[in-house]
Amino acid sequence: MNFLKAIQRVTHITGRRHEGSFAEMSDPIECLSDASQGPRIYMVYRASLARTILADSRFQQAQFLAPILSLCDEESTRQIRFFIDSNPAFLNADRHAAQVEAIQQPFARCEDAIRNLNISVLLEAIDPLLDGSDDLTAHQVGIALVGRLMRHCLETISGVDPPLDNKEVFAVDIFQPFAKRSHLVRCNTILDALINAIENHPDRQCPLSDADRLAVLTLLMMGATPLLAVATALLNAVIRSPDSADLQASLASLSNGYSMLPTNFVMRECVVPHHISGHSLHSGDTCYLFLGDVSGCPFSSSLKLPLGYGSHYCKGAGLAKVVTARIQELLLYRANEIAENVCTSAVQVGPASAFLKYSDASLSGVASDLVINAQPH
Repeated sequence: MNFLKAIQRVTHITGRRHEGSFAEMSDPIECLSDASQGPRIYMVYRASLARTILADSRFQQAQFLAPILSLCDEESTRQIRFFIDSNPAFLNADRHAAQVEAIQQPFARCEDAIRNLNISVLLEAIDPLLDGSDDLTAHQVGIALVGRLMRHCLETISGVDPPLDNKEVFAVDIFQPFAKRSHLVRCNTILDALINAIENHPDRQCPLSDADRLAVLTLLMMGATPLLAVATALLNAVIRSPDSADLQASLASLSNGYSMLPTNFVMRECVVPHHISGHSLHSGDTCYLFLGDVSGCPFSSSLKLPLGYGSHYCKGAGLAKVVTARIQELLLYRANEIAENVCTSAVQVGPASAFLKYSDASLSGVASDLVINAQPH
């Protein structure tokens, strides 16, 4: 029941947010339950107070999927549980550094592989679509292009051709706090089949290492949909101005011109009892922190993600930038064909893309049509 109350409050508050912040609430903290019901849930509405809690060692990361995972058996969600328990973005300080070092190695291999990928491979992914026979959208071309790049990353990590189609590449984004049980089980089924197929492939001699397995899951759960959003926006720009003399500069500006929408919220669990803003928090109490002006973006190594204890830098930023650069290169190579055969489309935002929006100043003249709006979940 408390979990349902939290869903209602989060939906209400996120629905009222403005571009730069959440609406101000009269009370900075609201308690949704009393001590007789076990650990309590607090909604922290004031961003300044939320940031104080975020940096306080008396709080630790609260697993945002824990309530729904508690309703699922372990076998039907084992890949998702491994991801949540291992990804450095969600870990407290004591495990964060070690996991960062582990995941950087497979990501570095992917960067090199994408950087050195022959452009003919990317042309093969989209040229069959550009024959003018179908009504084609930028979103569909983005799926083909990003899907091919993601599968190349998976092949680089695993050493085998991944048995995954483009639809499945974008089907396992679980980056939302109120995912349905059926969604998690469906995602896990796809991930389980992929990992089993890789590890049982005749060209492999051993299971995936924990670091490589984590990298595979992270790419699919957190990397694919944000890259698809960026690719769609870049395609829209090419369709609108394929012959522009400054198209290359415009695409580069767009690729680097994202700014931040407010992160909906992050969750923290109290581990040391103390008082805050007139409330006595006990061990096990959970706080939902509304951080209206926090910065956190999968595509930037200079902005921080407030997911684990304190703030972490995105470790996939380098790979995301290499992928985006190759997408930009291909679009310049096929600008006229894309403009002739592809229609612009709305930028569809998956849960993991909820951080992103393009700055109005990033692409003069067309930026207002290229906004990626985060949706409350």
